[in-house]
Amino acid sequence: MNAQNKNMEYKYDQEKLNNAGQREGELIHTSYDEKTEYKHLYKDGKLIEETNYRYFLEGKRELVGKYQEGKPFEGHFVYRNEFEIPLIDYYQNGRFIAQYTCSLLDLISNEGQEFNLKFIKTTYQNNKLENGLVHKEEFRLEDAHLLASEYYKDGKITNVDFWVMAVHYAELIKLKFLPNGYIIYKESLPNVEDEAIDNKFRSIKVEFQDSKNGNVVYEVENKLITKYSFSYADISQQIKPIAGFISYFFFNDNTVLMAQNYNLETDKKLYNEAYGPNSNLISRVFLVMNNQPIPYFSNQDNNDYSFVLDLDKRINTNAVLYLDEKGNPLRGFLIEKEKQDKYKYTQYEDSKVVSQKETLSLETLKESILKAQQQ
Repeated sequence: MNAQNKNMEYKYDQEKLNNAGQREGELIHTSYDEKTEYKHLYKDGKLIEETNYRYFLEGKRELVGKYQEGKPFEGHFVYRNEFEIPLIDYYQNGRFIAQYTCSLLDLISNEGQEFNLKFIKTTYQNNKLENGLVHKEEFRLEDAHLLASEYYKDGKITNVDFWVMAVHYAELIKLKFLPNGYIIYKESLPNVEDEAIDNKFRSIKVEFQDSKNGNVVYEVENKLITKYSFSYADISQQIKPIAGFISYFFFNDNTVLMAQNYNLETDKKLYNEAYGPNSNLISRVFLVMNNQPIPYFSNQDNNDYSFVLDLDKRINTNAVLYLDEKGNPLRGFLIEKEKQDKYKYTQYEDSKVVSQKETLSLETLKESILKAQQQ
């Protein structure tokens, strides 16, 4: 949690070395605007004190940190993460007290005027994050990088900022935790006049009745685009005779999850608009949700937020069965588990059976489904 552990590569306007070739004395780094950004004091090659002038924190214009035996000991220690977001560790008598950081949006909004940044104090209790803001950089998407910034209150995550970033591209969507689920949304931005940009407020609300049942509602500016209920079950269980569709997910560990979506209600006009040429990023989130189990994010645990925008890579095969108004098979694959780890699948088209195979191993079942899907 300290600056030393970040292996910062410091650059100075001019090196100062002693007779042993070690850094010695006061070394300064000047920023692009010709202002002193930081000043470091060395003795026998060891950094013993640093002063940062770039950021203002709690009325302090100079952030001073003193080292002891090569480790942060007293004061403020400034460094930046992969996205140039400032992180300031505060120590008292060798003990880590708190960290200060800001949101990426605040950093972008105050580019070149870092003294205006609004720093958020992050505190820990019993080595667990209690209040504040923490940036998680470990998520990778197929075509971009995902930064997740979690906001904590009383030991629980309340909100998350998702920054999707690629070369010359950055977009922000947000998550807010609810008592029994969460809502993912994209806010409207001011002064956006380009008609090619979908700037409408869109949201996806997920509410869980329990870990296997829940509801999803996708809206645009408080108007319903589509909604449905979902239920997860083992493949050995019977499907509910109700209109909707069944998704079968085959995982790398040879487990199979059956998801039944029902009580569907859709505004076709708004749905088509959501997936038009200028579709909003939230539309991509909803599409990903429809093609894998709904992510069960927790406000207390470590979450894999990559599932917001990328498919679960543990799934190697999937199949779908659509049910008519009476809950009878209409189109797709009905998969049933027989005895001794054997499976049966029935393929339907226009409510008619077009293919059926029994006593299949799991691998043979997946191969048969993939072959049928390619025809």
